[in-house]
Amino acid sequence: MATKRTISRRGRCVAGLAAAALVLALTVPGNAGAGVQLGQVTTGDPLDCGSEGGSLFQFDTTGVSYQVPFPGGVITSWSHRGKSGTAGSGRLQLWGEVVAGEQYILAGRSALASFSPGVVNSFPTRIRVNGGERLGLGVIGGAGCAGSGTGIIGGLGDANPAVGETRSVDAGLPNLLINVAAILEPDADDDGFGDETQDQCPGDAGQRNGCPPLRLKLSAKAQKLGKRLTFLATASARSSLATTGKSIKGGRKQLVAGQRAKVTAKLKRAARKRLARQIRRRGKARTRIRGVATHADGRTGSDRVVVRLRR
Repeated sequence: MATKRTISRRGRCVAGLAAAALVLALTVPGNAGAGVQLGQVTTGDPLDCGSEGGSLFQFDTTGVSYQVPFPGGVITSWSHRGKSGTAGSGRLQLWGEVVAGEQYILAGRSALASFSPGVVNSFPTRIRVNGGERLGLGVIGGAGCAGSGTGIIGGLGDANPAVGETRSVDAGLPNLLINVAAILEPDADDDGFGDETQDQCPGDAGQRNGCPPLRLKLSAKAQKLGKRLTFLATASARSSLATTGKSIKGGRKQLVAGQRAKVTAKLKRAARKRLARQIRRRGKARTRIRGVATHADGRTGSDRVVVRLRR
C-alpha cells in the first residue's frame, strides 16, 4: 500500500513513498577530482515532489554534508538524478540562516534546468558562497526531490524565490536527503570564479574568466627620421601586439607579460617623404602609432604613442 508524505505544505511538495518496496541508497556522483563535493544524489529512483513542486533545503543531516564550509568559495557545478518517466525541472538553491531553525534567506541560485529521466544530470554554474549556506532544491513538474537517508528536509514554500528573499520553514520530514549535489571550489582571489575549473588567472582577480583586463603601455623617445620607427611596448599578460598607423606598415610582435619589448615599424615611402618635408620646414615632425595587444583568451588592451622626429 502506498503512503504519502508532505514535505512542504505551503509549496505542496509531495513525496510518494511505496512502503513495501522502496529502499533508496545514496551515493556521491563521480567527478574529475576538482573541488569539494557537498550533498548526494540517489542511486535509485528519487521520490516524486508532485506537479507543483516547491523549495526544499537540507535542514539537518548526519554524515553527508549539505552545508558550505568556511570560508566558502564558488559553487561551480551541481547534479540531480532525474526521476524515471517525467523528470521535471528545477534549480540549485543556497540558503543562509537568518533565525536558526525558523527563517532562511536565499543567498544564491542556479539557472532553471530541465532534467533527463533516469540519469544523473549535471550542470555548470557559478555561485559565490561565504560559508554556512545550506544546499536546497527548487523543483517543479514532478521532479524527484529526495531519497531516504539520515537527515531532515525543510520546506520553504514555492519553487521560485528571488535571491535575497527570506522564507520561514513551514514543514519538515525526517529520514530524507535532498536529491542534489554540488561542487565547491576555492576562490583565493575573490573574483567569483572557481580556482580549479573556472579561473584562468588564479591569484589575479578579474571578471573575464577570472582574469583582469589586459593592459598595454606604449612609449617612444624622440628619434631621427629613417626608414623605421622604434618604440617600446609593455603588456600585463603574454599577448600578440598588432600595430597600425597612418604613416607605417602594419606589423606584429609577441609580448611577454611584464617585459618591455622594443618594437620597430616600417614607414611607408610616401609618409617618409612627407615627414622629411616637415622636418626641413620646421625642424621637427611627428606621427602616431596605435597598438592592440590580444591574449589567447580573447582579452585585448590598446594604447597610442606619438613618435617625435628630428633631423
